[in-house]
Amino acid sequence: MITPEIKDRILAYLCDTFEFEGVCVLQNEDIFNRVPISLNELEAFFGQLVRMRLAGRETEVITESKSYIYLYLEAQDFLRIGGFIAKEATLKQSIEKLHLEMQKLRQDPSDPLTSIANVTSILANILTFFGGK
Repeated sequence: MITPEIKDRILAYLCDTFEFEGVCVLQNEDIFNRVPISLNELEAFFGQLVRMRLAGRETEVITESKSYIYLYLEAQDFLRIGGFIAKEATLKQSIEKLHLEMQKLRQDPSDPLTSIANVTSILANILTFFGGK
């Protein structure tokens, strides 16, 4: 399983090793020697970086031994603010807030509109985590 910690380690390696805004060649073995990840997981991770707009669409596994990397500077900024670990922590906090707000609504239904507004706001934050709008 590719954890947030593994994703941050890979992204940190890429940001430290390769130039930004240009196609670079990665020897996949360099990643495999650093983290426990399969070729399929590496390919999926690259797809996620592209969808997150941290890497260009040129970022892809080419062969079992080689990948192309096209990093945007935003990848470094993402790491600086906590990376995937922080993103997961934020999701967990939002889910905890949602749980508390739902308990509050059950215990004191006297102001349901405020509680529903709070729940809606928290749900919107959670959906953003999963790429929703």
